[in-house]
Amino acid sequence: MSRREALRLMAGTAAAGGLLVGCGSGAGSSSSASRVVIGTREDPVKQPLFDDNPMIESGLEPENGPLRLYNWADYIYTRVLKDFEKEFGVQVELTTFYNLEEATRKLRTGKVGFDVFVPTAEIIPKFVAGKLLQPLNHDYLPNLKKNVWPMLADPYYDTGSRYTVPYTVYLTGIGWRTDMVDADIAAMDNPWEAFWDPEYKGIAGLYDEYRETIAVGMYRDGITDINGANAGDLKAAQNNLIELTDLVDIRYTIDGAYAKLPEGVFGIHHAWAGDMVFAPYYMPKGDDPSVLRYVWPPKAQGGAGATCPTIASLCSRARSTRFWPTCSSTTCSTTKWRSRTSAGMPTSHP
Repeated sequence: MSRREALRLMAGTAAAGGLLVGCGSGAGSSSSASRVVIGTREDPVKQPLFDDNPMIESGLEPENGPLRLYNWADYIYTRVLKDFEKEFGVQVELTTFYNLEEATRKLRTGKVGFDVFVPTAEIIPKFVAGKLLQPLNHDYLPNLKKNVWPMLADPYYDTGSRYTVPYTVYLTGIGWRTDMVDADIAAMDNPWEAFWDPEYKGIAGLYDEYRETIAVGMYRDGITDINGANAGDLKAAQNNLIELTDLVDIRYTIDGAYAKLPEGVFGIHHAWAGDMVFAPYYMPKGDDPSVLRYVWPPKAQGGAGATCPTIASLCSRARSTRFWPTCSSTTCSTTKWRSRTSAGMPTSHP
């Protein structure tokens, strides 16, 4: 069965299957049951395979483009796509989404098709259970084990990389401007407390991303094991986040750290490491990027995560996707280090 035939067969199945919310435990064999299999670092799991959702066969010739990429807004430099098109002789069509809630809604309809989708790790089990992702044929991924850190080539949420390859590694911390925020946030016992300072009313922002933002509510109380949170931890986070509404007129964004912080719309913002790398490039002409600061774990106890390109099974027709994971996996292990050294921005860390 070719990739094009497989995707045509699965388009209806994936739409009907949806994203299920049941729970299951370990899986390593083929199964027709759609159960969510969630792994942890202490208990890694293999995501299940399904007879009606096969991987493509080995030895296929590259298919005609375009290659359709579904990615977060501003997550990939357009020049990279143009260089990719030139090197591999294939057109790339990029479509972006604001957050994973938007992406999930569109994919569940079964009316949109993408070859490569870039979710975050925690949502992978649900997409697998809903049969929205097609398993990967590692014959087309020679660079995965060769060039990628072992812990990312064999991640706890998808051991054996059945459905995903890593795209980037990021840390979650706090970004701020020294010309708008007087406090030395990096020197605070708990830097996350800065968001609850009424002095920053109207200039404080958090990400419009449920998991990251709930975590901030827990960090305020010193709760750092966000993956092991209980009902009491979540209630504490809820109360803390509700308090921010009147206290600082908190605003929720996706572009606040990399775009609105440099523009002076925000003085302090919840920040992914990559966003702060890009922030100096969004400074208005003539402004001084040295006013930007960033503090990341372990000083500002926060999360580390990964985004994972996957071959989505909702595509209406196949394209030359066999090239994409092969190429991206050669560069993902160096992305983090290149980002940290290219910003030209002061940072705060232990």
